Amino acid sequence: MMSILHIRSRSKNGGANANDNDGGTKRGASLLKVNRSVVVIGSVASLLLGIGVGAIVFAPHAPEVIDSGNVTAMVSIERQDVTDARSVTIEAEDVALSPVAAPRSGMVNTSSCKPGESLHSGQSLLSIEGRGILMLSTSEPLWRDLHIGDRGTDAKSLNDALGALGEEVPSDDIVSDRTVTAFVNVAAKAGVDLGDGYTTITMSDVTWLARDGVVVSGCPAPVGQIVGQGSAIAQLPTTATSARVQKLPTDAVSGTRVIQIDDTTIGVSDDGTVEDLDALSRTRTFLASETRSGGTRTMNAQWKLKDPVTVGVVPASAVGTTGGEHAQACVVTESGSTPIRVVGSMLGRTYVQTADGGIPTGRVSVRPNDKACS
Repeated sequence: MMSILHIRSRSKNGGANANDNDGGTKRGASLLKVNRSVVVIGSVASLLLGIGVGAIVFAPHAPEVIDSGNVTAMVSIERQDVTDARSVTIEAEDVALSPVAAPRSGMVNTSSCKPGESLHSGQSLLSIEGRGILMLSTSEPLWRDLHIGDRGTDAKSLNDALGALGEEVPSDDIVSDRTVTAFVNVAAKAGVDLGDGYTTITMSDVTWLARDGVVVSGCPAPVGQIVGQGSAIAQLPTTATSARVQKLPTDAVSGTRVIQIDDTTIGVSDDGTVEDLDALSRTRTFLASETRSGGTRTMNAQWKLKDPVTVGVVPASAVGTTGGEHAQACVVTESGSTPIRVVGSMLGRTYVQTADGGIPTGRVSVRPNDKACS
C-alpha cells in the first residue's frame, strides 16, 4: 500500500518532464497490477483460512464405533442369511463312453436321435427296417441270445436292469419266464413290438447303453442311411466316473452342501464327493476342461450351503481372542464374553456364530481385547 501512495504523490506534485511522467506512469501501472494481485491473493488466502476454520469448527465428531480412543463403544449385532459360498476345485476322473451300436444291419427308417438329448434305459432310439431297437443300461453288455434257464452274470445284469425299470423279475442270475415277460413289457412301452410267442431275448432287438441318462454328442445314423451291425448309431461324450471337492474348507458353516457349476446345482456329500456325475458331465465347464494324463480333469466351482443360514454380523474389530493356552475367538456383549466361530467376512464385516450354531445376543464391544475378552 505504501508504493501506491508514493506513486500518487509524484503524479500530483509534478517536477518531471513528459518522458519521466510517461515512464513513471508505466511503472506505476505495473506496480498497481502487482499490488492488486497481492491484494487478490491475500483475499483468497483469507477466504481459505476462514473455510478451514469453519471446517474445523463445524466438522461432526467421529462415530463412536471408529473412535480409536473410545474403548467402551458398543454396536448392535446384525443378522444376515448367507450361503457361505467358497471357491473350490473339483477333480474328476473321466472315461470316453462306448457309442450306442446297431444290433443288426439294415436301413434306418425312423430316428429320435438329437445331439444334446438324454438317452435312457427302456427307450427306443431308432428303428431299422420297421422294427425298433430297445436300449438297456446293464452293468455289462449283453453278448448272447438268452433263453429261459440260461445263467450267468449277463442274465443277472439283465434282471437288474429290468427291475430298475419297475418290472417284477428274479434278482438272481437266471433267465426265467418272468424275465422274458418283463423284457417284452419294457419293449412294448418303448414302442417296440416283439410279437406273440416271444420266448428268447435276441441280441438283434436290444442295444447296450453305457450309462442311463447320458447325453448324445452326435448322431451318425440319420434316417435313410444303411448301417451295419455294430456301427455307431449314437455317439456319447466323455463323462465323469468320479468327482470330489479338493481341500474342503475347515471353517465352513455347518449344513448340507452343494456345488454350483455354471447354472447347475449338484449335491455333494460331507466328504466332498459329487453325487450326480451325469449332471456334472453335462456342464459347460466340464466339457470345456481338458483331460490330463491319468484321465483326470480339474474345474472350479462354488461350494455352498444348500439352504441359507442366519449368522451374526459384527465389525471385524469386534472379534477378539481369549487368553491362555487354548485361545478362542470371542466377542464381548453386555452380559460378558461369548465364544464364537468366525464363518466368513467381507469388506470389514465378520460373520459369526456361537459354537452351537446360534447368534450372540445384545450389543458387542468394538474393542473386545481392551475389555478382557476372556
